[in-house]
Amino acid sequence: MPTNSPYAPPLWIPRSLLALFCAGFFLSHILVQIGAALFFFYTIYLALHRRPVITRAVPGLVLIYLVSGLYAFIVSGQSWSQPKDLLPHLVLFALIPVSLEADRVIRPHRALWLEWMVYGAGLSALAGVVNHFSGMPRTEGFFGGYFTLAALMTFTIPLSIGVFIHHSSARRWLIAFSLLVQITALWWTYTRSAFLGLFLGLGAWGLVEFFRWLRRRRLSLWQKSLGIAFLIALPMALGSVLLQSDNPRVNPFAGRKSAAGEGVSRPDFTSGRKSIVEDALRILDADIREGNWKALLMGRGLSSRKRLVDSPYGSWESDYLQALMNQGVFGLLLVVLIYAVFFRKVISGLLSGQYLTASLAAAGLAFIVMSFLTLQLCGFNSAAIFVFLYANLFSSTHF
Repeated sequence: MPTNSPYAPPLWIPRSLLALFCAGFFLSHILVQIGAALFFFYTIYLALHRRPVITRAVPGLVLIYLVSGLYAFIVSGQSWSQPKDLLPHLVLFALIPVSLEADRVIRPHRALWLEWMVYGAGLSALAGVVNHFSGMPRTEGFFGGYFTLAALMTFTIPLSIGVFIHHSSARRWLIAFSLLVQITALWWTYTRSAFLGLFLGLGAWGLVEFFRWLRRRRLSLWQKSLGIAFLIALPMALGSVLLQSDNPRVNPFAGRKSAAGEGVSRPDFTSGRKSIVEDALRILDADIREGNWKALLMGRGLSSRKRLVDSPYGSWESDYLQALMNQGVFGLLLVVLIYAVFFRKVISGLLSGQYLTASLAAAGLAFIVMSFLTLQLCGFNSAAIFVFLYANLFSSTHF
């Protein structure tokens, strides 16, 4: 927010709220909830002082998405004393005040904010590695499960690379150590959606930087050829490591033991997502045949999968399918529009030529890739990560 705005609250208020909110990424989801709730009241505080709080498209879409979620909550017949399913919407609502204050709170000290993210991620990753060697089959951080840690690492690994390149002080080696621990922790989460998102996010960033490097005339043909070889060899080496693993959580071609414990069953390339899509298609087909247009347009209410399908999977495992089934075609359209604007910010960030901004964009692209395979924007902790990512890219690319 410009410093000459009609109403500018003390800087320590939004800065403290954002610090509390971000600390929740690494330490406890309770901090995310508290930060989101305080941001909600902070937005009301700004509005009461006649401060315009909706100035851009995405914050407006987020507000409409929250209203749609409230409607879905009422449709699902849940008690107001159990607002758990509304928490992701409340967390995402924090994007409104955070993006409004981004120019004042984040932009002047972006490098410092990102560096602290790197250290926090290193602590969470270290806790995950320790837990793994203490007997857990997959790494987990201070809270949540293995996927919570995997989503966090997919967010912070590109940031760590950007901060490492940006820094020239002795702290680079502390950043490098944090990065190494993060990569180690991510591997033992065995989360393929995170691997794919990170691979494509860093790959896109690498390609952009590589072509920028090729345009430098002072490089010889030999140096350029060596760079091309490195660019090809890196993904081939990573792919080889993944495909040689005998763990089906990492390598989809690895077979699983049959129920009888003999032989190997056919590999499941979708990790159960095929059956989830089939359940959704069955329900949507029934809605069309029965003319249930209200459910198609406005959804079947929050936690629709838990209420409609007897399955070990508690969600629809995709932002787009989750929005469609919970909040209907209207909710799906909102999510698609939010991602469309976010994708434009990601492209602008990748082409910015600034390492810190490009690292945020690479993390944003990884976020988008994962949204097709699991809950991100429609999730809880990942929604908080989206708030930080969008606000940073917004303040970096809207000038």
